[in-house]
This record gives sequence, structure tokens and C-alpha cells, in this order.
Amino acid sequence: MLPPPRLLAIPALLYLPALAGAQHTAAPAVEPPLDDAYGAAAVLLTRLVFLLVPASLAVQVVALRKLEGRLLQLARFSACAMAALWLFVAVTAVAGSTLSPIWLVLLSPFFVLFLAVLLFVRSRAAADDASLLVRPR
Repeated sequence: MLPPPRLLAIPALLYLPALAGAQHTAAPAVEPPLDDAYGAAAVLLTRLVFLLVPASLAVQVVALRKLEGRLLQLARFSACAMAALWLFVAVTAVAGSTLSPIWLVLLSPFFVLFLAVLLFVRSRAAADDASLLVRPR
């Protein structure tokens, strides 16, 4: 027969501070090495990748407003894929997954790169069209 639950809670309360202290000594917090160029570059790259998640939404809006024709169709396809990714992350997060947001972090740079290429192609096409309007003397 087990003792009443309140008697089981008393020894657990006595061990909690010791366990917390043991956890900090067994696994200390690892700080990235910022004294060398590699460590600083790794930290900056990591921060940039995380900042590309909200930037992908902003670039998507800009692309949908500025592009037209075939490039707009590609931007819409990208928007649908990004919406599906956000929906997947939301559904799996509600289901209790803590690893699903990593998909946003890993895939957002590719969305930003794809949309940046589309916007670059548009700007080059606009520059070529503008050069056709100028008459040589």
C-alpha cells in the first residue's frame, strides 16, 4: 500500500533545490564563442535566418503588388506554398509539436531568395523596356 500523496510530496520538495542545482552544474549554458570571427559570423548568420521568417511575409506582399504576368503567377504559387507551410506549422503546434516551427526557419530563406530573384527579373525587364524607349541620337 502506498503512503498518502501528501507524504510523497514532502520528500520531492526537499530534493527539488538539489536537482535544480545539479542540472545547472551538469549542463551549463553554452554561449557561442564570440572572440573569433567564426563564432561572430555564426551568431550573425543565425540571427539573419530567424529574421527572414517575418521578412518573407513582407517580401511576399511586395512581390504580389509589383509583379505582373508570368512572374505574378510564380509569386502566387509561392504565396500558396508559404500559406500551406504556415497552416502546417499552426496545426502541428496546436497538436503539441515543438519542432514544427523549425520548418519556417529552414524554408523562409528559400522563399525570400525565390521572390528576390523574381523581383530582380522584373527590375531588369523594366530597365530593358526603358532603354528601348530612349531614342539614340
